[in-house]
Amino acid sequence: MNLGELVATATLDIAPFQTNTKQLKTYLRGVDSSLKAVEKSISGQGNKVKALRSVYNETGQALKGYQALLVKQTENYNTLKSNIGDVASATEKQKNQLLGARTAMMDTAAKISELQGRLQSLATEINIFSRMGSAMTNFGNKLTALGAGAVNLGSTLTGAVTTPLVGIGVAAMTTFGNFEQQMNRVKAISGATGGQFDQLKQRAVELGASSVFSASEVAQAMENMASAGMNVNDIYSASAGVMDLAAVSGRDMGLAAEAVASAMNQFGIAGENATHVADVYAKAAADTNAETVDMAEAMKYAGPVMSSLNSSFEETAAAIGIMSNAGIKGSQAGTTLRTAMQRLAAPTDVASKLMQSLGISAYNSEGQMKPISELLPHLQERLSGLSEEQRNNALNTLFGKESLSGMLALLDSAGPEFDGVVSGLQNSNGAAKEMADTMNSGLSGSIENLKGKLETAAITVSERFAPYIEQLADKVGELTAVSYTHLRAHETDQYL
Repeated sequence: MNLGELVATATLDIAPFQTNTKQLKTYLRGVDSSLKAVEKSISGQGNKVKALRSVYNETGQALKGYQALLVKQTENYNTLKSNIGDVASATEKQKNQLLGARTAMMDTAAKISELQGRLQSLATEINIFSRMGSAMTNFGNKLTALGAGAVNLGSTLTGAVTTPLVGIGVAAMTTFGNFEQQMNRVKAISGATGGQFDQLKQRAVELGASSVFSASEVAQAMENMASAGMNVNDIYSASAGVMDLAAVSGRDMGLAAEAVASAMNQFGIAGENATHVADVYAKAAADTNAETVDMAEAMKYAGPVMSSLNSSFEETAAAIGIMSNAGIKGSQAGTTLRTAMQRLAAPTDVASKLMQSLGISAYNSEGQMKPISELLPHLQERLSGLSEEQRNNALNTLFGKESLSGMLALLDSAGPEFDGVVSGLQNSNGAAKEMADTMNSGLSGSIENLKGKLETAAITVSERFAPYIEQLADKVGELTAVSYTHLRAHETDQYL
């Protein structure tokens, strides 16, 4: 079955995938294989842009199919939930059905996110090849022509003065060209137009002048945020926080941008609170053993589940940080947290009986899942009368062997310790900037800051003079063309 037929199947016959996760995953693999086959064919085609557009269209069709599938799955989930009513009193079969429906929705949502990211990447490549390629080639040719003309002019003047000035001018124009190219990538991916793009451009220049990062590096971070699905307003609001987080995370802007954007998407955090997300990451790195890379990796696994089960970003970060203190970090911490919460939300028959005997309830009186900050002290209280062996056996039954060590660390922290970490993260505003300022102080930070200011000056000056320099380059190019034509004609005459 080709991709078009698969999309048609998803659009017209959704029912088989509503409750059957196995069929859904088979469907996903089929679409993946079809897309990979189409993408692989690019290497054998001469017209790169045409091939990329073909993949773009196929991917767009697949995305529509998955979106239609998600609508049906959401309807199915809401119907199941409505029929069940009080989840706390639901049967084991009903809970499993509800969990299966939720898992299917999450799988489809993840695939939609993946396809959207693929579309953005393809759009970037298409724009680069079809628009930016020729423009930047022409710009580079003009710089070359300008440099040659300047050298000729300099030979008739004082070399000690003219040569350095020409070198500085060409270097400044090159810096401006690199920055302009990077911002064009931001524009292509984010879809920024007119005034929006001008604001992003100005923001990059301002941050380049006031931080240890250059304007081009800020633009690169903006591209990373756009690729992660952030809109123009969110990118503008988040840029300063992402720069600060990158400064305290080994200057890894890609990591910082992805970490902030992913958390905002997972927990539905508004764009104006993007800086707070960066502050939480920075504070967690300072107060626990979870560095930004560890926290971001764990969030990939735990974030979507924790958000859907009513735990906040700060609570999730606190749990990951505390597990990291016990040596359970990154993907292991994220998997532990995800598995434990999923098993509490829909326990096995054996686990359900154990929970009833111990008086453990994962849901409140309104049938909503309790956040982890409420679950931990509740579990701690209900398990307090057991011996160490009985407690470990009970936790093994509830959470599984793989999650046991992580949940033990969390239960030991339940109460004041866990609440204290959560409170610190909730009140962490300004943490990333404060830490960045401290780390960037001294001679090294001053030098990096100076580099940023120099690049900003080069960009600002070059942008103002670019139209005039382009005109000069055009004139030099015309003279070169005339000289070349004359030379070729002379060579031809010699052979006649």
